[in-house]
Amino acid sequence: MRRRVTRGLTLLLCSTLLLCGCSFHNENPVLSEAAKQIQTLHYDEAIAKLKNGKGDLSKAREAKRLLGIAYLKKGSYKKAAATLKKALSMSNGLLCEEDFDLSYYLAQCYRKMGKAEEAQKVYEHILALRPHDLTALYEMGATKLAAGDLTGAAASLDKAVNEDPGNLDLRIRIFQMYAQNGKEDTGKAVLSEARNRYGSKLSAYDRGRLDFYLGNNAEAQSGLEKALAQAGEKEKAGIALLLGQTGEKQGQYQYAIDIYSSVLKAGEPDARLYNRRALCRMALKEYAEAITDLEAGLARKDPSASRTLLRNEVTAYEYSGDFTKAKEKMKEYLSLYPEDAEAQREEIFLSTRNEEPTE
Repeated sequence: MRRRVTRGLTLLLCSTLLLCGCSFHNENPVLSEAAKQIQTLHYDEAIAKLKNGKGDLSKAREAKRLLGIAYLKKGSYKKAAATLKKALSMSNGLLCEEDFDLSYYLAQCYRKMGKAEEAQKVYEHILALRPHDLTALYEMGATKLAAGDLTGAAASLDKAVNEDPGNLDLRIRIFQMYAQNGKEDTGKAVLSEARNRYGSKLSAYDRGRLDFYLGNNAEAQSGLEKALAQAGEKEKAGIALLLGQTGEKQGQYQYAIDIYSSVLKAGEPDARLYNRRALCRMALKEYAEAITDLEAGLARKDPSASRTLLRNEVTAYEYSGDFTKAKEKMKEYLSLYPEDAEAQREEIFLSTRNEEPTE
């Protein structure tokens, strides 16, 4: 029962359009380079390249799409929304996956701008054409929950679960969303229902991760240890991330370090494991070792983990008393993530700090 939620696409086009087989994959060197720059967080460079239009930009719609994504990732939400809407208007009248992709990003813009109603309209359009789309249902629920509409959110999220009741990844994402919005018990009910429904049919990993999120740390640890012993190399990192955290939750930081280290030594280095191990090092006041781990994680150049690693590196330098380095890393972080208001406040605090010797 190891199922994954695929990233769905949304749409904001007239439902009379026909679905076609068009694709936005291309071999245009300018667009390919811009896409790589976005992936590596070099948003300003990508924006400049796409706006200048140097080279063959015959695929203008894809250029607009990438430009909109770059603005979105940079935090320029109004520009992103305007650009993505322009790209949507460039349709040839035949509905294809690019339209869903564009609209997904447009909905993200609206949510970032606090325009919940506009975001909901996007999801309503996708659901009019794809009523069973799990991601559209999930995102609709997330938008409503963030806006304080618990009843509406529950309706969308319950429908998503009913569409694919055995999808544990979906259930876990729903739990996490409820927990982030102060409704952890509601989220736990979603997980408990799966635990009760599938019982003995669950693998050691699935039992372990459900127990992990339900807060049953001892049971989770037992199940995940068994799962880790049985896992193939490609599965170990994901299991170790949860297993190590069962130790962290109980203050067993050395246990967690040992789990992360065993997988890092045996398999392909994983940026997420370096990050978790660094957090344990910081909890033990081993700041130099933590910084080494964070640097090793950043060296993996994993876009999904880089932001967290860099932010934690700021913290590690700050806790170590090296405020000069902390300020330097914070400037680097904010150059990549200028929309982070909390980090902006932290930068102001750091500017008032002087070097302090570590004990």
